[in-house]
Amino acid sequence: MLLKLVNINGLQHLFACTEGQDDETLTILVLHLREKLSYSETLMKHDYQQRLKTLNARVKFPEELVRLVLVNEDPLHVEQHFQHPLNILKLKYAMANTEVSLKWEWHLRPMDAAQFYSQMFLNTMSTASGLRDQIPLLLEIIQAKDKELNQYRTEGCQLRRG
Repeated sequence: MLLKLVNINGLQHLFACTEGQDDETLTILVLHLREKLSYSETLMKHDYQQRLKTLNARVKFPEELVRLVLVNEDPLHVEQHFQHPLNILKLKYAMANTEVSLKWEWHLRPMDAAQFYSQMFLNTMSTASGLRDQIPLLLEIIQAKDKELNQYRTEGCQLRRG
């Protein structure tokens, strides 16, 4: 999860967009920092695909690339519209290797602040746990490379960087 500060109509909002397991869901959490109001939307894969086709009817963007852009990139342009009970965010994102912008909409529903912080905390802890699990694997790889370098040196080989 990548946290982003996005300015909407001069007000700061915190965005967090995450992918579910096996890319089956796409969730956005939005916190209006000054008002302490939180919103969210979770899209199932089919709904995500349908929204992508509807909003970008003239252009076929690769789904995987769109997911990466939504999760990792900052929007170029944001508009906010209220249609009770929904808070609709209309966004435009730059897409690599094309001059056409990706159009996207989130149909946000109000969310309890405690639930918002709970989801943020759980996702952060999950990420930290995953990083902790990767450290021993990376250390193992580094130690194996050190052994390989020592073996080259004992055999009289010279190492050159290129």
